[in-house]
Amino acid sequence: MKKLAIVIGSKTGHTAKVAHRLAETLRRCYQDVEVFNVLDVSTSLPESLERFDRFLVGAPIYCGEYPELFLDWMSSHRDELDSKGFAFFSIGLIDEALHPTGRLFHMLRLVPSHVATFHGTVSHRKWGWLQSVVLRYYSRNLGLLFARDRDYELTNWAMVDAFAESLAGAECGSGGSVKRPDRQQAA
Repeated sequence: MKKLAIVIGSKTGHTAKVAHRLAETLRRCYQDVEVFNVLDVSTSLPESLERFDRFLVGAPIYCGEYPELFLDWMSSHRDELDSKGFAFFSIGLIDEALHPTGRLFHMLRLVPSHVATFHGTVSHRKWGWLQSVVLRYYSRNLGLLFARDRDYELTNWAMVDAFAESLAGAECGSGGSVKRPDRQQAA
């Protein structure tokens, strides 16, 4: 069986939560699935990613852009991503017309096998004043209003699971259907 590296850029932990959820399903297809966070200095990335056969790459969108360190990682590993293949997911509340994914792939001249965007969290308590102002701007354009005195989780976990099953079906030949263990859905 093959080895998969899930490489993310997670600042607040929600992208990591989604990555680990995706990894649950993908472990049925891959002998080894490891999650690496390029934004977490307490974890180290391996010197070489040569031992991995495929990549799943994901990052949050803040103020309409991906984190700079994540973009640096994508750029420096462009050739490996291109030769071995990768799928991509992003987390954010953003209008499709403003979505940075197309610009990213155009700039790097990469074509992922699968792409998904999931809503994440609205974490007023973790964010600063400026991020909250920008969030209010984007959320109003999407017709969403959030109280500033609480946090919200907006992730549609069924969509995350469907994306994982689609990846598993493409990689393992299971026809896009992977039986998941019973578990409570996150609220």
